[in-house]
Amino acid sequence: MVTYLFVSLICSIVFIGLYLAHVIPMLRQEKAKIQDYQKEYYQKEAEKQYKKLKRQVLINICTYYPVLYFGLAVFNWYYSPTIAWDRSAIYWELLFAIAIALPSYYPKKIIINDKALIALGVVALGMLGTEMCSGKWIQSDKHKSLLEMSNDDYAMIMQNSANNTANQDSLFNQSISPVSLEKMRVVSPSVARLLAETVMGQIPAFGSQYEIGELSLQSLTGEFDITDGLGKKYHLSFDDDFVYIAPLEFRSFWKWNETDGISKAYIIVSATNENIYHLVTAVNAEPLKMQYLQSSCFNKNLRRHLRLSGFSGKITDNGIQIDSKGRPYNIFAKIENKIGWGGDKVVGSLVVDIQTGEIKEYDLNNTPDFIDVVQPEELTYDLIAKHYGLIHGYFNWADKDRLIPNGIEAVYGQKECCYYSGLTSVGKDASTSGFVLVNAKTGVGTFYKMSGINETRAAGAIQAHEWTAKYPSYEVGKAVMYNIGGLPTYYAPIISGRKIVGHGFCNLKNVNVVGAGKTKQEAYAAYMRAYHLSMQQVSLSADGKDIAGEVLTIQKIRQEGSRYNFLFEEYEGKTFYAFSEMVPNVRWIDEIGSKVKVSFRMSEDNEIPIKDIAEVK
Repeated sequence: MVTYLFVSLICSIVFIGLYLAHVIPMLRQEKAKIQDYQKEYYQKEAEKQYKKLKRQVLINICTYYPVLYFGLAVFNWYYSPTIAWDRSAIYWELLFAIAIALPSYYPKKIIINDKALIALGVVALGMLGTEMCSGKWIQSDKHKSLLEMSNDDYAMIMQNSANNTANQDSLFNQSISPVSLEKMRVVSPSVARLLAETVMGQIPAFGSQYEIGELSLQSLTGEFDITDGLGKKYHLSFDDDFVYIAPLEFRSFWKWNETDGISKAYIIVSATNENIYHLVTAVNAEPLKMQYLQSSCFNKNLRRHLRLSGFSGKITDNGIQIDSKGRPYNIFAKIENKIGWGGDKVVGSLVVDIQTGEIKEYDLNNTPDFIDVVQPEELTYDLIAKHYGLIHGYFNWADKDRLIPNGIEAVYGQKECCYYSGLTSVGKDASTSGFVLVNAKTGVGTFYKMSGINETRAAGAIQAHEWTAKYPSYEVGKAVMYNIGGLPTYYAPIISGRKIVGHGFCNLKNVNVVGAGKTKQEAYAAYMRAYHLSMQQVSLSADGKDIAGEVLTIQKIRQEGSRYNFLFEEYEGKTFYAFSEMVPNVRWIDEIGSKVKVSFRMSEDNEIPIKDIAEVK
């Protein structure tokens, strides 16, 4: 508050000075009129007018300006308790201050203060100049370098050819670990909200007091006990499982006041199993008492609490996440301007315990393990758009090498979250020239020169699959990219009403490699059959070579529907597979340690399709 009052005092002194510079000549002019009039009557009228004007000036100086500037200081302090020295805050401070100084009050009329009008013009020109000097028009090189990259993506783009495909696949597997079918998320945010609304009815009074807040997706590892809205106790255990978390926000000021400013529950919805969702009122026998929320009022308001605690500058809300013991926290990204008053870049995070109000500050290198996302999605998309849109500067009239991001989506491996964005050449909407993965914690990106299809076309291919086509009422949900068996693959749930009735897979590189079915296993088997057929027609690896009748020792066998997976002692880290419809002999091979003759096409891929297999007699 002291800071705001000091700024208010400075503004008041400056603009009272401008006001006096404006009115003093007018007062002198009115005083001179008294001497000019010859008749006593006119002299008295002029003197009377002069006294009114003088009195009005004193009133303005002593009451109008000080009161308005003090009111401005109080309002700003309430809205944002510490001055956030970013572009917008300073602009508004100056504009409000000048707006107050513009009207000069005289008896029976208002005159625009020309000195303040000049000041307004100077500030407006300063705003425009600042924007020009900080903007991507002039500082395009600095803006495109805001996105830190782990590889030389510009060289790959301008070569107009990919590095060795196997190298790209290896790089992809390093960035996004393969995920098992059981760990894939099948519940979309819209379905998760419907499930949250269903469980909200466990406590009827909650519906009138609270509303469901923003859903946040996270990968959760840990175990804890909960109590739900019906008083039932559950033990929850997670191992890198995806869940949605949403707090119960207050519906209004009156509901906040009625509940003593305490929200008593959050909702957890499994993203991998649509049958698991809970209204959590207590964690480890401790009732939840969440006070610091976006919808809280006065000093309990979450942003206001941060400002009162002395955290100024730009911050962005990333929603709530829970730790391994089920305790909820709200995560904020700390943002700094790197190019004048522009060039936003995340430099750390603020973690707020929404029950106690405790705030902890972290840089990007020591973020707690339970936090998946520090980089805001909208800002990340903006950085990607600048990085690939300004590859040859802002004034690239021919759009040479320019790429456009096709949306942005959070994707997960086993241990980390990344933002995925397909990159499309100008004028090509249905295919991608490659894609970029940006680590959601550190903000470091990796570019992949892989031509393929975008999410929309993948969803269309799943919709057109023979299994999905049998049910006209079924709709394909949003396609999300995963690493499945070393293959960049789009997955999308198939939905009917509120229920998930099927699953679909589509290869990023080949729109014809697609599978769908009632269960994930059936859809995956159909997908891999299509992939196997495509591999027989053309090798996806540049260095592949045919090997016929090599004798190998079986280390392990695993069956998934009609697909048989083999691990051989001679090829550590490789999974060989065959479908019984295409290689019938595979059904009779089931002895660990036995010798078999295998024909296949060797490549750098992690999964190798088998052309033929037979026991060695």
